Amino acid sequence: MKLKVITSFEQKRYIDFMRSQDFDVTQVAKGDGGEADTIKRMRGYSAVAVMDETFSAPVLEALKDELKILVRLGIGYDKVDTAYAAKLGICCCNTPGVMSAGVAEQTITMMLECARGFYRAHQIMQQGGWDRGQTPARQLEGSTVGLIGFGHIAQRVAQYLRGFNCRILAYDVTYDESKLKELHVQKASLDQIAAQSDFVSLHVPLLPATEKLVDAAFLKRMKPTAYLINTSRGGTVDEQALAAALREGEIAGAGLDVFTQEPTPRDNPLRYMDNCFVNPHMATFTQECFRAGFEGIVKCLKEYEAGQIPEFCLNPAYVQYLR
Repeated sequence: MKLKVITSFEQKRYIDFMRSQDFDVTQVAKGDGGEADTIKRMRGYSAVAVMDETFSAPVLEALKDELKILVRLGIGYDKVDTAYAAKLGICCCNTPGVMSAGVAEQTITMMLECARGFYRAHQIMQQGGWDRGQTPARQLEGSTVGLIGFGHIAQRVAQYLRGFNCRILAYDVTYDESKLKELHVQKASLDQIAAQSDFVSLHVPLLPATEKLVDAAFLKRMKPTAYLINTSRGGTVDEQALAAALREGEIAGAGLDVFTQEPTPRDNPLRYMDNCFVNPHMATFTQECFRAGFEGIVKCLKEYEAGQIPEFCLNPAYVQYLR
Protein backbone atom coordinates (compact mmCIF):
# COMPACT_ATOMS: atom_id res chain seq x y z
CA MET A 1 0.00 0.00 0.00
CA LYS A 2 1.28 3.45 -0.95
CA LEU A 3 0.00 6.14 1.37
CA LYS A 4 -1.17 9.54 0.21
CA VAL A 5 -0.29 11.94 3.01
CA ILE A 6 -1.74 15.32 3.94
CA THR A 7 -0.34 17.66 6.59
CA SER A 8 -0.93 21.19 7.86
CA PHE A 9 2.65 21.65 9.06
CA GLU A 10 4.25 24.82 7.75
CA GLN A 11 7.93 23.90 8.02
CA LYS A 12 8.98 23.25 4.42
CA ARG A 13 12.26 21.53 5.26
CA TYR A 14 10.48 18.77 7.17
CA ILE A 15 7.83 18.28 4.53
CA ASP A 16 10.65 17.99 1.98
CA PHE A 17 12.20 15.38 4.28
CA MET A 18 8.99 13.33 4.18
CA ARG A 19 8.91 13.60 0.42
CA SER A 20 12.53 12.45 0.26
CA GLN A 21 11.37 9.28 2.01
CA ASP A 22 9.14 8.50 -1.00
CA PHE A 23 5.85 9.77 0.40
CA ASP A 24 3.31 11.69 -1.69
CA VAL A 25 2.75 14.66 0.65
CA THR A 26 0.26 17.50 0.23
CA GLN A 27 0.60 20.57 2.44
CA VAL A 28 -2.53 22.54 3.39
CA ALA A 29 -2.88 25.71 5.39
CA LYS A 30 -4.04 25.47 8.99
CA GLY A 31 -7.78 25.84 9.36
CA ASP A 32 -10.05 27.34 11.97
CA GLY A 33 -10.00 24.23 14.14
CA GLY A 34 -13.66 23.41 13.57
CA GLU A 35 -14.83 19.92 12.66
CA ALA A 36 -16.33 20.93 9.32
CA ASP A 37 -13.13 22.71 8.32
CA THR A 38 -10.94 19.73 9.27
CA ILE A 39 -13.17 17.36 7.30
CA LYS A 40 -13.05 19.62 4.24
CA ARG A 41 -9.26 19.96 4.31
CA MET A 42 -8.39 16.35 5.17
CA ARG A 43 -10.86 14.47 2.98
CA GLY A 44 -9.50 12.17 0.27
CA TYR A 45 -6.20 11.14 1.91
CA SER A 46 -5.11 7.79 3.29
CA ALA A 47 -2.69 9.27 5.84
CA VAL A 48 -2.73 12.41 7.97
CA ALA A 49 0.23 13.96 9.83
CA VAL A 50 -0.94 16.62 12.27
CA MET A 51 -0.22 18.46 15.49
CA ASP A 52 -3.16 20.71 16.41
CA GLU A 53 -6.30 19.47 14.65
CA THR A 54 -9.07 17.69 16.54
CA PHE A 55 -10.12 14.29 15.23
CA SER A 56 -13.36 13.63 17.07
CA ALA A 57 -15.78 10.81 16.26
CA PRO A 58 -17.74 12.93 13.71
CA VAL A 59 -14.51 13.93 11.92
CA LEU A 60 -13.24 10.36 11.80
CA GLU A 61 -16.62 9.12 10.60
CA ALA A 62 -16.55 11.59 7.73
CA LEU A 63 -13.02 10.57 6.70
CA LYS A 64 -13.31 6.81 7.23
CA ASP A 65 -13.65 5.81 3.57
CA GLU A 66 -10.12 6.96 2.71
CA LEU A 67 -8.25 7.48 5.97
CA LYS A 68 -6.05 4.55 7.07
CA ILE A 69 -3.52 6.08 9.47
CA LEU A 70 -3.25 9.26 11.52
CA VAL A 71 0.06 10.28 13.09
CA ARG A 72 0.30 13.08 15.62
CA LEU A 73 3.60 14.87 16.12
CA GLY A 74 4.51 14.67 19.81
CA ILE A 75 3.21 12.59 22.67
CA GLY A 76 -0.20 14.14 23.45
CA TYR A 77 -3.23 12.65 21.73
CA ASP A 78 -6.15 14.07 23.71
CA LYS A 79 -7.55 15.63 20.51
CA VAL A 80 -7.84 12.24 18.80
CA ASP A 81 -10.63 9.76 19.58
CA THR A 82 -8.39 6.71 19.29
CA ALA A 83 -11.04 4.26 20.48
CA TYR A 84 -13.54 5.36 17.83
CA ALA A 85 -10.80 5.34 15.21
CA ALA A 86 -10.02 1.72 16.07
CA LYS A 87 -13.63 0.74 15.39
CA LEU A 88 -13.28 2.31 11.94
CA GLY A 89 -10.06 0.43 11.24
CA ILE A 90 -7.98 3.63 11.42
CA CYS A 91 -4.53 3.34 12.98
CA CYS A 92 -3.57 6.23 15.29
CA CYS A 93 0.03 6.93 16.30
CA ASN A 94 2.06 9.51 18.14
CA THR A 95 5.82 10.04 18.37
CA PRO A 96 6.74 9.43 22.01
CA GLY A 97 10.18 10.18 23.35
CA VAL A 98 11.45 12.07 20.32
CA MET A 99 10.65 15.48 21.80
CA SER A 100 11.67 14.79 25.39
CA ALA A 101 14.78 16.98 25.38
CA GLY A 102 12.91 20.09 24.24
CA VAL A 103 10.22 19.77 26.88
CA ALA A 104 12.73 18.89 29.59
CA GLU A 105 14.81 21.97 28.77
CA GLN A 106 11.69 24.15 28.96
CA THR A 107 10.78 22.59 32.31
CA ILE A 108 14.19 23.32 33.82
CA THR A 109 14.16 26.83 32.36
CA MET A 110 10.79 27.55 33.97
CA MET A 111 12.01 26.26 37.32
CA LEU A 112 15.01 28.57 37.15
CA GLU A 113 12.95 31.56 36.02
CA CYS A 114 10.34 31.04 38.73
CA ALA A 115 13.00 30.77 41.43
CA ARG A 116 15.43 33.43 40.21
CA GLY A 117 13.39 35.88 38.13
CA PHE A 118 16.04 36.49 35.47
CA TYR A 119 13.61 37.61 32.77
CA ARG A 120 11.66 39.84 35.13
CA ALA A 121 14.91 41.57 36.09
CA HIS A 122 15.79 41.89 32.40
CA GLN A 123 12.47 43.64 31.71
CA ILE A 124 12.99 46.07 34.61
CA MET A 125 16.46 46.97 33.31
CA GLN A 126 15.13 47.53 29.79
CA GLN A 127 12.67 49.99 31.32
CA GLY A 128 15.57 51.87 32.93
CA GLY A 129 15.30 50.37 36.40
CA TRP A 130 17.73 48.53 38.64
CA ASP A 131 15.86 46.23 41.03
CA ARG A 132 16.99 42.85 42.34
CA GLY A 133 13.87 42.48 44.47
CA GLN A 134 13.17 42.85 48.16
CA THR A 135 14.48 39.46 49.26
CA PRO A 136 17.20 37.19 47.86
CA ALA A 137 16.09 34.65 45.26
CA ARG A 138 16.39 30.92 45.84
CA GLN A 139 18.49 28.40 43.94
CA LEU A 140 17.27 25.27 42.22
CA GLU A 141 20.23 23.30 43.54
CA GLY A 142 19.34 21.10 46.49
CA SER A 143 15.57 21.51 46.03
CA THR A 144 12.99 18.74 46.22
CA VAL A 145 11.26 18.29 42.87
CA GLY A 146 8.05 16.30 42.49
CA LEU A 147 7.31 14.85 39.06
CA ILE A 148 3.70 13.93 38.33
CA GLY A 149 4.11 11.32 35.62
CA PHE A 150 7.34 9.42 35.00
CA GLY A 151 7.46 8.77 31.28
CA HIS A 152 10.10 9.76 28.73
CA ILE A 153 9.91 13.51 29.38
CA ALA A 154 9.89 13.28 33.18
CA GLN A 155 12.83 10.88 33.03
CA ARG A 156 14.79 13.40 30.96
CA VAL A 157 13.90 16.13 33.48
CA ALA A 158 15.18 13.88 36.27
CA GLN A 159 18.38 13.31 34.32
CA TYR A 160 18.97 17.06 34.04
CA LEU A 161 18.08 17.66 37.69
CA ARG A 162 20.83 15.33 38.84
CA GLY A 163 23.27 18.10 37.89
CA PHE A 164 21.50 20.33 40.42
CA ASN A 165 21.78 17.75 43.20
CA CYS A 166 18.01 17.72 43.66
CA ARG A 167 15.95 15.23 45.62
CA ILE A 168 13.47 13.86 43.07
CA LEU A 169 10.07 12.34 43.81
CA ALA A 170 7.80 10.81 41.17
CA TYR A 171 4.19 9.69 40.99
CA ASP A 172 2.75 7.53 38.23
CA VAL A 173 0.35 4.64 37.79
CA THR A 174 3.23 2.47 36.56
CA TYR A 175 6.97 2.91 36.95
CA ASP A 176 10.08 1.97 35.02
CA GLU A 177 11.93 0.50 37.98
CA SER A 178 15.29 0.55 36.19
CA LYS A 179 14.93 4.29 35.51
CA LEU A 180 13.98 5.00 39.11
CA LYS A 181 17.19 3.33 40.22
CA GLU A 182 19.38 4.84 37.50
CA LEU A 183 18.16 8.39 38.13
CA HIS A 184 17.90 8.08 41.93
CA VAL A 185 14.18 8.91 41.91
CA GLN A 186 11.88 8.00 44.81
CA LYS A 187 8.32 6.81 44.36
CA ALA A 188 5.80 9.09 46.06
CA SER A 189 2.07 9.64 46.39
CA LEU A 190 0.38 12.78 45.10
CA ASP A 191 -0.05 13.92 48.71
CA GLN A 192 3.67 13.48 49.38
CA ILE A 193 4.58 15.38 46.22
CA ALA A 194 2.26 18.27 47.11
CA ALA A 195 3.47 18.51 50.69
CA GLN A 196 7.20 18.00 50.23
CA SER A 197 8.13 19.49 46.85
CA ASP A 198 9.72 22.86 46.23
CA PHE A 199 8.79 22.42 42.58
CA VAL A 200 5.88 20.32 41.28
CA SER A 201 6.18 19.52 37.58
CA LEU A 202 3.42 17.93 35.48
CA HIS A 203 4.23 15.31 32.84
CA VAL A 204 0.99 13.44 32.16
CA PRO A 205 -1.33 13.20 29.15
CA LEU A 206 -4.76 14.79 29.33
CA LEU A 207 -7.18 11.98 30.09
CA PRO A 208 -10.38 11.84 32.15
CA ALA A 209 -8.28 10.63 35.08
CA THR A 210 -5.84 13.56 34.82
CA GLU A 211 -8.23 16.41 34.01
CA LYS A 212 -7.80 19.09 36.72
CA LEU A 213 -5.52 16.73 38.59
CA VAL A 214 -4.01 19.83 40.17
CA ASP A 215 -7.08 21.41 41.72
CA ALA A 216 -7.73 23.76 44.62
CA ALA A 217 -7.26 20.99 47.18
CA PHE A 218 -3.91 19.96 45.70
CA LEU A 219 -2.69 23.56 45.61
CA LYS A 220 -3.63 24.06 49.27
CA ARG A 221 -1.45 21.07 50.18
CA MET A 222 1.59 22.62 48.48
CA LYS A 223 4.16 24.67 50.37
CA PRO A 224 3.60 28.45 50.23
CA THR A 225 7.19 28.66 48.97
CA ALA A 226 6.65 26.09 46.19
CA TYR A 227 6.24 26.51 42.44
CA LEU A 228 4.00 24.67 39.96
CA ILE A 229 5.40 23.92 36.49
CA ASN A 230 3.18 22.68 33.66
CA THR A 231 4.62 21.69 30.29
CA SER A 232 2.18 18.81 29.71
CA ARG A 233 -1.43 19.79 28.97
CA GLY A 234 -3.31 22.81 30.25
CA GLY A 235 -6.37 20.80 31.19
CA THR A 236 -4.44 18.94 33.89
CA VAL A 237 -4.63 22.10 36.03
CA ASP A 238 -7.71 23.91 37.29
CA GLU A 239 -6.74 27.35 36.00
CA GLN A 240 -9.27 29.25 38.14
CA ALA A 241 -7.98 27.52 41.26
CA LEU A 242 -4.39 28.24 40.25
CA ALA A 243 -5.10 31.93 39.66
CA ALA A 244 -6.72 32.13 43.09
CA ALA A 245 -3.78 30.33 44.73
CA LEU A 246 -1.32 32.72 43.11
CA ARG A 247 -3.33 35.79 44.15
CA GLU A 248 -3.68 34.59 47.72
CA GLY A 249 -0.05 33.53 48.06
CA GLU A 250 -0.94 29.88 48.66
CA ILE A 251 2.03 29.01 46.42
CA ALA A 252 4.99 31.15 45.42
CA GLY A 253 4.52 31.01 41.68
CA ALA A 254 3.96 29.00 38.52
CA GLY A 255 5.54 28.40 35.12
CA LEU A 256 3.07 27.52 32.37
CA ASP A 257 3.74 26.55 28.77
CA VAL A 258 0.24 25.11 28.22
CA PHE A 259 -3.33 26.24 28.81
CA THR A 260 -6.80 24.72 28.86
CA GLN A 261 -7.72 26.75 25.79
CA GLU A 262 -5.04 27.57 23.23
CA PRO A 263 -4.43 30.28 22.28
CA THR A 264 -5.48 31.20 25.79
CA PRO A 265 -7.97 34.11 25.93
CA ARG A 266 -6.59 37.59 26.48
CA ASP A 267 -8.64 37.92 29.66
CA ASN A 268 -7.02 34.86 31.28
CA PRO A 269 -5.60 36.36 34.50
CA LEU A 270 -2.68 33.94 34.43
CA ARG A 271 -1.26 35.96 31.53
CA TYR A 272 -0.71 39.02 33.71
CA MET A 273 0.35 37.80 37.15
CA ASP A 274 3.82 38.80 38.31
CA ASN A 275 4.33 35.39 39.92
CA CYS A 276 3.29 33.42 36.83
CA PHE A 277 5.80 32.95 34.01
CA VAL A 278 3.95 32.04 30.80
CA ASN A 279 4.90 30.85 27.31
CA PRO A 280 2.73 30.04 24.25
CA HIS A 281 3.14 26.20 24.16
CA MET A 282 6.65 26.39 22.73
CA ALA A 283 8.54 23.64 24.56
CA THR A 284 8.83 21.46 21.45
CA PHE A 285 9.26 24.33 19.00
CA THR A 286 12.92 23.56 18.26
CA GLN A 287 14.66 22.41 15.11
CA GLU A 288 15.81 19.25 16.85
CA CYS A 289 12.33 18.36 18.10
CA PHE A 290 10.74 18.85 14.70
CA ARG A 291 13.41 16.80 12.94
CA ALA A 292 13.06 13.96 15.43
CA GLY A 293 9.27 14.23 15.31
CA PHE A 294 9.14 13.94 11.53
CA GLU A 295 11.51 10.99 11.66
CA GLY A 296 8.97 9.44 14.04
CA ILE A 297 6.12 10.20 11.63
CA VAL A 298 8.02 8.59 8.76
CA LYS A 299 8.76 5.57 10.92
CA CYS A 300 5.05 5.08 11.65
CA LEU A 301 4.05 5.50 8.01
CA LYS A 302 6.70 3.08 6.73
CA GLU A 303 5.79 0.44 9.29
CA TYR A 304 2.13 0.75 8.32
CA GLU A 305 2.93 0.51 4.61
CA ALA A 306 4.90 -2.65 5.36
CA GLY A 307 1.81 -4.24 6.88
CA GLN A 308 3.02 -3.92 10.48
CA ILE A 309 1.31 -2.47 13.51
CA PRO A 310 3.51 0.61 14.07
CA GLU A 311 5.60 0.60 17.21
CA PHE A 312 4.01 3.90 18.30
CA CYS A 313 0.43 2.77 17.60
CA LEU A 314 -2.05 4.02 20.20
CA ASN A 315 -4.97 1.75 19.26
CA PRO A 316 -3.68 -1.64 18.03
CA ALA A 317 -7.25 -2.99 18.13
CA TYR A 318 -7.75 -1.25 14.76
CA VAL A 319 -6.48 -4.39 13.02
CA GLN A 320 -9.69 -6.20 14.00
CA TYR A 321 -11.73 -3.74 11.99
CA LEU A 322 -9.64 -3.30 8.84
CA ARG A 323 -11.77 -3.03 5.75
